[in-house]
Amino acid sequence: MVQGGEPMRIDLWFKPFFRTFLFILIFFGSILPAGTSTSVWAAMPYDPHPLLYVPGEALVKFKPAVDRQAMEKLHEAIGAATKKVIGKTGIAKVKLPDHLSVEEAVEHYNKSLGVEYAEPNYLYWASSIFPSDPFFSELWGLHNVGQTGGTIDADIDAPEAWSISTGSSSVVIAVIDTGVDTSHPDLLPNLWTNPSESTGMSGIDDDGNGYVDDIHGWDFVDEDGDPSDYNGHGTHVAGTIAAKGDNGTGITGVMWSAQIMPLRFLGASGAGDTAAAVEAVYYAVDNGAKVINASWGGGGYSRALYDALAYALGKDVLFVAAGGNEGNDNDLSPFYPCGYDLPNVICVAATDDRDELAWFSNYGARKVHLGAPGVSIFSSVSALSYGPLEILYSQDFDGGETKLAEIGWASGGTYSTWAITPGTGMGGTRCLEDSPGALYRDNTTSLAVYLSPFLSEKNKSYTLWYDWKGSLEYGYDVLAMLFSDNGISFGVADYRTGTTGGVFVSDYSDLTVVGELMPQFYIGFGLLSDSTFVSDGVYIDNLLLTKQDITPTGHGYEFLSGTSMAAPHVSGTAGLMLSVNPHLSPSTIKNILMETSDPKPSLAGKTASGGRLNAFQAVRSALLFLSLDEGTVGTEISLIGSHFGTERGKVWIGSGRAKVVQWADDLIRFVITKPQSPGTYPLRVVRKGEKATYAVLDSFFTYRAPEIDTVFPSHGSTGMEVTVEGSFFGTKKGEVFLGGVPCKIKSWNMNPSSGVSQVTFVVPEGLSQGIYYDVTVKNKVGTGTKENGFKID
Repeated sequence: MVQGGEPMRIDLWFKPFFRTFLFILIFFGSILPAGTSTSVWAAMPYDPHPLLYVPGEALVKFKPAVDRQAMEKLHEAIGAATKKVIGKTGIAKVKLPDHLSVEEAVEHYNKSLGVEYAEPNYLYWASSIFPSDPFFSELWGLHNVGQTGGTIDADIDAPEAWSISTGSSSVVIAVIDTGVDTSHPDLLPNLWTNPSESTGMSGIDDDGNGYVDDIHGWDFVDEDGDPSDYNGHGTHVAGTIAAKGDNGTGITGVMWSAQIMPLRFLGASGAGDTAAAVEAVYYAVDNGAKVINASWGGGGYSRALYDALAYALGKDVLFVAAGGNEGNDNDLSPFYPCGYDLPNVICVAATDDRDELAWFSNYGARKVHLGAPGVSIFSSVSALSYGPLEILYSQDFDGGETKLAEIGWASGGTYSTWAITPGTGMGGTRCLEDSPGALYRDNTTSLAVYLSPFLSEKNKSYTLWYDWKGSLEYGYDVLAMLFSDNGISFGVADYRTGTTGGVFVSDYSDLTVVGELMPQFYIGFGLLSDSTFVSDGVYIDNLLLTKQDITPTGHGYEFLSGTSMAAPHVSGTAGLMLSVNPHLSPSTIKNILMETSDPKPSLAGKTASGGRLNAFQAVRSALLFLSLDEGTVGTEISLIGSHFGTERGKVWIGSGRAKVVQWADDLIRFVITKPQSPGTYPLRVVRKGEKATYAVLDSFFTYRAPEIDTVFPSHGSTGMEVTVEGSFFGTKKGEVFLGGVPCKIKSWNMNPSSGVSQVTFVVPEGLSQGIYYDVTVKNKVGTGTKENGFKID
């Protein structure tokens, strides 16, 4: 069967239960969840990332020298058109023709010398799973006293961190998610407000940032200034980060005070695309966010998203990413954006109330950096109401028609025998059957689809209801619920496998994500089988496609689990750190969070740090930050903190006073001038006019003796010049010995900020040929020796 001259097909990549199916070509990355029934026909274990990318779209970044005429010529060659250019990135979101697959289009663009890169418009998914225990009543992740039956102190030590800081309204944290309930009483006091727009004229882009009336953020789904939450996920994340503390209402976030910037790019279904994610990142960075929380992931590697995060790095913005909920090793199966290897990206696994890695959490000794509470986390949500069911389509196959074409349907694919059959439906009525009067065949990829499209609307719930009876090889053969945006290429929205025990079962499939991502969609059913075992097949009756309005109508609180819930604990802690030390770079925050995490056996070898977040130790370490905690005479150090005073004071390391070269209320730069024996000494800061030490943190500095890494060349004759490279030689010239014989020094250098050192000397006379000699560098702190470092030829 054909439509519009093109054969219908199912384009998909099907993830198996026990082994792999591969049908036609790769189109969609996985399958939508199929519900949680425990009956014998239960769905296979669901993959929460149903689509890999938006069908019919690609992202194209042209090189700067390419003019608009050349761009359009490249589009026209395949019948594509530009839908939108994403802000100042220059990335074009391109609409592809129906006859061309996304892969073919990406290949077309990437072959052009004028294209920097082209890629699919990847999709990302909220990383939470369903609520677990609705009776938990305490925030164990912040302060665990065993109230949930867990382990006492299996938490982030939030009360201890609050003894240092409860946050600051100067810290802006962007929540790029499903939106935020901007009127929630626990979030309203901590909501980011764009001052230029809040005091400006309605309908005018008062601040000239390209977004009209973006008073409290932006909605990249509906492209307006109302980032309301039609899902609840983003509001939950925001509450964990910074629900208003100590206000007698609801809950407390990790930060009691902050500014939450709501940026909506995930729709009501929890899905969103690369184009919107990239634009949201740029918006957050350009409008003052210092931390971005990304409790979502999926799709593949995106150069566009990578570049956006690199842009954030250049503006000193930390990006906190959820690790994912598939129980996978992210080192082997990268999960993005968690997997981007950038100094400002920190990826978070989920732990439970016993400090165990959550059963669903992804992990990775390199790609996942630390764990944080993510099981049964209680936080704010937006209460949603659903309008009455609006019936878009119904079909009971009992109208007297005997052929699919008579009811506007068509069949196609491999071994397709779909038909309307009498006496096989519920109560002996007619129904739709895949293989009338026979068993279905091996290696079947058949489909029956309705040929009229349905127009989509955002912020609506779409549901396909049906009764079905089936006998399928469990885990290998499936009934697939199909969708398409063009009536030619169909993807899998949901699926079932196994047997219903010879009876019809009432069931449904959620098509909300389909309605969100496509301007129109078609529906249908498919029978997919492998090469072993066949059975009776499936019977479909009483179809009903419905639509419902979704409206945020109130506020509430709910338990959710997932790495989505773990990430905001880290984002909130990063916000506390910036509250006490706004000069911290993203890489410094990341390093502190990892280094101060509590080591846990369940995370050893599973995360880069091997630890679970400790907010108290992280905030404590952020109070004073040393650029170097080891060195020698001549080492230059920056001490970042607060309340040093504006007049120059003194810095002491052990009994040696350092030379201060810069003193500000939040920054001291000093140079080590007094030699002391190798070892660790307390660092003390004394304000001008005070005798007391600035005692907010036990800080120490380690004097290091010279260390030799390489000698080049490693052999030669007397009188030649030899270079020694290593660390901690000092900035003042010391001595060099070859086999105990003093050498003439030609140059002596050390980088005062890193300790990297280099010395050049002349090989002395009088040494025996064919002998290896020790090379020794000596300064006023100590000596370093490279045994058998140089041979006399």
